[in-house]
Amino acid sequence: MMINRKDANELHEILDLWFTKLLTNSPIPNSILSGLRILRYLAWSFTIFVFIVTINYMASPIISIIHQNFEHVNSIKYSLPYPGVYPWSIDPPGLSYKLQLFIELIATVPLFCVTAGIDSLFTMYGFQMSENYHMAIYACDWHRNRRFMTSVLIMLTQKPLTLTACNFAIVSLDIFGA
Repeated sequence: MMINRKDANELHEILDLWFTKLLTNSPIPNSILSGLRILRYLAWSFTIFVFIVTINYMASPIISIIHQNFEHVNSIKYSLPYPGVYPWSIDPPGLSYKLQLFIELIATVPLFCVTAGIDSLFTMYGFQMSENYHMAIYACDWHRNRRFMTSVLIMLTQKPLTLTACNFAIVSLDIFGA
């Protein structure tokens, strides 16, 4: 995320400005805001899912050790949340194993925060972009120009390709929303 932080900030500024302008100038703000409930449920369900997976990663080595002790296994296998090869020796249950386990458990917390936060943010961006489509379709329908509306719908289905190539679709949507 740190590598693409500038791009994420730029995307946030563009979409936030566009969405605020859309809400203030829109003849249908209630229709636009009705989709926020679905977005909120989607973001919360994703956050809860990521939280459950994160807790599972954090608890799996501890549960494995407890289960092996409960079953009276002679040689207990000590695992880590994120298996890997390290240049130092991790001799279970020594100090190096406990330190590595602690570091990996602590590193899981920011992993959860970034994953839940950024993915929920991109869900919001998707919602904002879909509302741009709704506004363009509404503007075309309002002018009762069916031939023009067909052209707009074709352009909107190609918008992801247009966004990567140039900003033509954003300029076009500004014209339709006016």
